[in-house]
Order: sequence, then C-alpha cells, then structure tokens
Amino acid sequence: MVLVNHCLVRPQKNLVNNIGLKSANFVNPQFEAGVWGEVIEPPSILVFNKMPKLTVKSQENIRRNNLLHRRSLQFSPTIKLKKGDQVLYNYIMQVDNEEDRIGDCLLIPYDYIYCIVRQDQVLCPNGYILIERIPLMEDIAGMKVSTDKYHKGYGKIRYIGPKCKYLDGYKDNIGKLKHGDYIFFDEKMAVRVEWPLYNKLNKGKHPLIRIQHKDVLFRLGM
Repeated sequence: MVLVNHCLVRPQKNLVNNIGLKSANFVNPQFEAGVWGEVIEPPSILVFNKMPKLTVKSQENIRRNNLLHRRSLQFSPTIKLKKGDQVLYNYIMQVDNEEDRIGDCLLIPYDYIYCIVRQDQVLCPNGYILIERIPLMEDIAGMKVSTDKYHKGYGKIRYIGPKCKYLDGYKDNIGKLKHGDYIFFDEKMAVRVEWPLYNKLNKGKHPLIRIQHKDVLFRLGM
C-alpha cells in the first residue's frame, strides 16, 4: 500500500501500556484534543509544496498554486513515523467517515498528528509543543497556595519538537526553545490535551495543552 501524506492507524481504547496513557472520554470532543492510535502503516511519501511566489497572477498560475496547496502537507515533516508508534491525532478524525476507514483502521493525515510515543520517547512532530499549565496562587493565612485555576497564555514546555515550515507562510519569531522553558503564547491557539496524561507524561501535575512554535510570543529569560 502506497500512502501519500497519510498513515494507517488503528484507534486505541485501552491504556497504552508502555507509557500509561488513556484515550479520551468524548463528552465535549471539541474541547478534548485528540485520540490515540497505533501506526499500522507509516506514510510511504510525504509531500510539502512550498508555495512559489506568483510573478504573474494569471488564472492558470492561480489554479496551479491551488492544486499544489491541496496536495501538500500543511507543515513540513520533521519526524518520520515508524510502524508500532503510538500517536495522538486531531479528534476530528474520530468522526465516523467510511471513506477514511480500512477495516478497523483509519487513514490519518500526517499533519493531524501532534504527539508520538515511541517506547519511552515522547516526540512532537509538525512543529507542536506540549505545554504544562501554571496554577494561579492565592494568599491564605500568609502562605502562597496553588489553586485549581491556571494562567492564560503562560506555561512551561513539557515536550517540544523541531520547528517546521508552514504552508500558509507563518513565521516563528522566537529563537531556540527547550524543555523547561517558561513561555507566553497565543491562548486562542491552545488546545487542551484531555487524557490521564498526568500519570506519566505530566507526572500527575497540571493539565497539558498543545500549541505550535508559531504560537509562542515570548520566552522568559530571552
């Protein structure tokens, strides 16, 4: 099977044994960021077409650009998938669509994937970053106590992948980022990662969200 910009994934409902993660409970799927699956067949070919500048905006040139756009990944590929990888992907692929199903598997676009668990490694493709929320503090009897409320647009990098290029021309304005950095980001672009990720990935601490490098506004200590 030749898979262009797609991989074949078997959705998982049980614990991912080697890392201890569960699939989401879809009460409000628009707020619960994705689902788990096991890669059965990785992409054969990944195509990222950087849009050429149109010196002459003829109908034919515009048509050609639109065709390149439709056939391209949205983000330049940074990490190759392997058979057996556990992946987190956009919840929208869980919607029942017979065209995307092959037996008990789904055809998932590569650029819908934002986290890969490979044995004991946690990798973030497509320019994604997993951020740990920072709790607000309250002063109680002279002591600083964390609350169940969190800062908006501010967090700590828990997992980070390589930067990528964006088909639509977005730019990363921040220099090199790393695990443990405290950053300010565009809250409108933050999507909650809704699992018991806290068991292993997040050490049982605070909620994780996902953003991309382009959504980072400022790094403390720059």
